[in-house]
Amino acid sequence: MQGITSTCIPSFEYSRTLARLLDASAKKRKEDKVRKNWPEGTRMCVALTFDLDAETFWFSRSMDTINNPNLMAEGAYGPRVGVPRILDMLDRQGLKATFFIPGWVIERHTETCREIVRRGHEVGYHGYLHEKAYFPEQDRELVAKSRKIMKELLGV
Repeated sequence: MQGITSTCIPSFEYSRTLARLLDASAKKRKEDKVRKNWPEGTRMCVALTFDLDAETFWFSRSMDTINNPNLMAEGAYGPRVGVPRILDMLDRQGLKATFFIPGWVIERHTETCREIVRRGHEVGYHGYLHEKAYFPEQDRELVAKSRKIMKELLGV
């Protein structure tokens, strides 16, 4: 499983970094050291990321939704149908991606998540129940809990 890691990148930091990269690539300037190292004259790179929230998309907002079979079925569509289609498309295109997955989803849809890893994609931290941590200690606990799940169930 070479190249598979678990990461935690705050979305605001990722957005700022991406905006800076896009601004820099839009301006005409001399080739820098990084660009010279890219293969075959590549001038731009793209990061493909997917959030596999599944059912947590709904009940992380209100636990009342856990009793709504329509919403739960809609949430389960991603791991059951959407992800296999995405994985097949990525395989056809020869692309790798990062899937940000809550720990709860890894526990409930383990085989789908294992297939993501088996096909060589990266798995990143996305909370346990897709919740918001309000305190640093709470955030550390959620990261530790999800990291343990990733290691035990996915080997990453």
